[in-house]
Amino acid sequence: MNRLTFDGMRATKNTRVQQIKDALRDAVPASYVGDSIKEVVCKEYLRTFADSFSRLFPDRRELFLMPENEFGIRKFVCTTIRSTLLPYREIYDISSVADFVSNYLQYEPLHCLTEMPRVLPSPTQVLQWKVGDCFDFAVLLTSLLLGSGYDAYAVIGYVPLWMSLRDQSDSCCPLIAKLTIPCDGSCRDEIVCDSRVASSVCCRVRLCVDHWY
Repeated sequence: MNRLTFDGMRATKNTRVQQIKDALRDAVPASYVGDSIKEVVCKEYLRTFADSFSRLFPDRRELFLMPENEFGIRKFVCTTIRSTLLPYREIYDISSVADFVSNYLQYEPLHCLTEMPRVLPSPTQVLQWKVGDCFDFAVLLTSLLLGSGYDAYAVIGYVPLWMSLRDQSDSCCPLIAKLTIPCDGSCRDEIVCDSRVASSVCCRVRLCVDHWY
């Protein structure tokens, strides 16, 4: 089911993919729309491995090994993640790279929150779109961290619904000036608020303490 995030974003990847399939096919490198000999051989090994895995573990979810790229060509996940170094010294360390990805891209949910995506676009395409789901964020972030020299890799797991839908209603506003409120042991960290703002804001910040878990 295609759900909305709390800031009104809906999954639009399938629509974007359909729009570029024909328009950009002749304008991209051959590796985007076809396979090299090595990739063909690699895919045969992957199919054999996936078949063996399914026979040995019939109750397990199908492995996420060869999703389609934005041009409908199945690619090995490890070849989609590419070591990439941008020519900006300001985003060479892990914190600045993470900030860049989270601020540059607009987050949208998966089309189905309990299923892996059918399409995993290249990091280049994600940067051009400036929007992506959690898989797109992970692939781009991992590619940039590898380019900066980090031993980075992406993993697949589960998160709470509020995280998938970007529900930040229980989070404290990061724009409020810092004034430490002593922690009473019921929260994960000390909470901050601004003593100069109305008392109702401070009360709301204190209320956040009861919702940490």
